[in-house]
Amino acid sequence: MDISSTHNETGAFWDEIADTYSHGEGAEAEVIEFLRSGGNYLFEPERQLLGDLKPWCKRAIHLQCSGGLDALSLLRQGASEVVGVDISERLLASAGRKAAAIGAHKPS
Repeated sequence: MDISSTHNETGAFWDEIADTYSHGEGAEAEVIEFLRSGGNYLFEPERQLLGDLKPWCKRAIHLQCSGGLDALSLLRQGASEVVGVDISERLLASAGRKAAAIGAHKPS
């Protein structure tokens, strides 16, 4: 098995279906407005279980972050920094645009 080829093929597949997970470009503006207004995409049980992250969460890592909805919600929940990881460049770009639009720090 060629791991590099498998990785490339998997990333290409997720790039192809990225719109399904990012809800298309038109929805980005709605997501950004929701997050700006204090919205949170975490499920209520998740929000309750995590509580206020500010006192104890300096850095969270969200694997398979997709378009960044949950990762950005962790910021809204109080995390100081959230690192989103995904195999799709398109989904990471979508998450990056959302992060920039709400003023979240995005490393260059």
